[in-house]
Amino acid sequence: MNFFEKRKWAKLLRGCRYDFVAEKLGTSFDGTIIPKELSTLLDTYMEKPCLETAVQLIKYDLDNQKEDIDNAKFLKLFVSASDLGREEAYAYLMNKILKGC
Repeated sequence: MNFFEKRKWAKLLRGCRYDFVAEKLGTSFDGTIIPKELSTLLDTYMEKPCLETAVQLIKYDLDNQKEDIDNAKFLKLFVSASDLGREEAYAYLMNKILKGC
C-alpha cells in the first residue's frame, strides 16, 4: 500500500479500535469453513491488528462482493469500530471506488 492509499484508509478508519475488531472476529469464525485466502488474512490480522491488515481484509471482502458496498461485512465492522460515521464512511469509500481509488 503506497503512502497516499494508506492516508485515505487511515482517514476512513480514523480512531478504529483494531483490538476490539480482533475480538469480534475471533468469535465470529469459530468452526466455520472459510476459503484459505481469507483464513490467511484473518490469521495475519489476529497476529497484528492494525490498519494495513484491516485494509487487506476489507479489500478481500470488496473484491468478493464485486464492490457491492452494502454487503461488505468487514468494511461495516471496521467502520463501526471507528470514529467516522457510517454514512460518511460509505460516501467517502464510494467516491474513491468510483474514482478508481
